[in-house]
Amino acid sequence: MHPILQNFNELKCGCHAFRRFRVTHLRKNGVPEDLIHFWAGHAGKSVTDDYSKLKDDLVFRKEVAIRVGLGFELPSKKTEVGPNGPKIETKPISEMAACV
Repeated sequence: MHPILQNFNELKCGCHAFRRFRVTHLRKNGVPEDLIHFWAGHAGKSVTDDYSKLKDDLVFRKEVAIRVGLGFELPSKKTEVGPNGPKIETKPISEMAACV
């Protein structure tokens, strides 16, 4: 990831930076803390957090996710980030061995 960030003249950072960005974006857009905890994979802070059923309401979660968005724009042009692995070619099996 560091070479990619260097290409964009961005500071080096780890994967945790993406989690920090996402939580900050969700909070700035008024997402309920219950959903932020759920989406971040965190446990509730108190017993009353267990009483909330927002995480079980799929329709509401989808509405919030659409309203809030990603927080950034995806590039419209597909760019190659790194080399692909070698292509392994396999031949179809014409016969199967039978156990008798």
